[in-house]
Amino acid sequence: MDVLVVCKMSDYKLKTTLSPLSSLEPVEKIYLVRRNPIVLPKAICVCPPRIIRFSAVLSDIYRFFSVIYLMLFAKVDIIIGIYFYFHCIIAAIGGIIFRKSYIFSIIEEPVLYRKNWFFKMLARKSKAILVRGEKSKIYLKQLLKSNNIFVLPDYFEFNDRNLKNNEKSKYDFVFVGGLVKDKRVDVLVDVISEVKKEYKEVKLAIIGEGEMLSAIKWKMSQNNLGENIDLLGFVEDIYGVLRQSKVFIMTSETEGLPTVLIEAINCGLPIIAPDVGDISDIAFNNYNALLYERLNIKECASCCLRVIKDQDLYSGLAKNTLELRKKKAAEYSLRNVASVWEEALG
Repeated sequence: MDVLVVCKMSDYKLKTTLSPLSSLEPVEKIYLVRRNPIVLPKAICVCPPRIIRFSAVLSDIYRFFSVIYLMLFAKVDIIIGIYFYFHCIIAAIGGIIFRKSYIFSIIEEPVLYRKNWFFKMLARKSKAILVRGEKSKIYLKQLLKSNNIFVLPDYFEFNDRNLKNNEKSKYDFVFVGGLVKDKRVDVLVDVISEVKKEYKEVKLAIIGEGEMLSAIKWKMSQNNLGENIDLLGFVEDIYGVLRQSKVFIMTSETEGLPTVLIEAINCGLPIIAPDVGDISDIAFNNYNALLYERLNIKECASCCLRVIKDQDLYSGLAKNTLELRKKKAAEYSLRNVASVWEEALG
């Protein structure tokens, strides 16, 4: 079986998604259409020339015609799109034109498409839909009246070397992710400003780069948070910072189930996060996490103050995180994730 995959993901996330697929014996080749090349077993990368990679528009045009070319001249048995705009759309167009099965992998929050008739039409024609968690599966089953929906976990190897030690933490909270609009790091700055009113020494590390950096710096300056927030930018070894932190925090407006939550649990960190997307599949409220209403600054700040002030609460969340870590090892194993791919491919 030869598979064509259209996507735009980081190298790391792509490997956690496609390594189990490439491990399947029936899969002979994976034609991988993306912006930049990557080394992956069985993968043949089809990427725009370096001279046009700087342009998102030109890269997308190149990738669209690359899919058409491969469907015409390569032996493609099935086409997979990861993320609806515009990768699943290309997969569906290629599948419909050339009468091939196609699969959608919806890594974002599917409620975004609740009123999108185009999404519903294409999704109902797909061979299978892969989602990040149980909430998304239930939601799409109801929306599409379909049973061909599968939860595809991340392939992830837990490593005890990444566990947090008992030394004093440098940071109360840590955020890891792109500084982009959906992540709402501006809201996180507001949260820290609220926390500082009761706990002046609060310390947050922000790992990541992106278009919102200038706005975040401005907001930090306006709220006099220069001593409370460290903007670390790109960090090669995020585990080094996670192990120096007490709690992982995020303030996203929309999410699927971000891999970084698994990385935080790998270090043994409790989580404070909005109850959006499939986050509650791994962040269980009042077990290993405190969940709050999306974009609710006061509620998020209250969660932060609770874990700072209540040592028993924090210790309980941390202990439960380690228990959850043990349970998730099998779910995120190569064999288990590969079995989901096998079922979806039929």
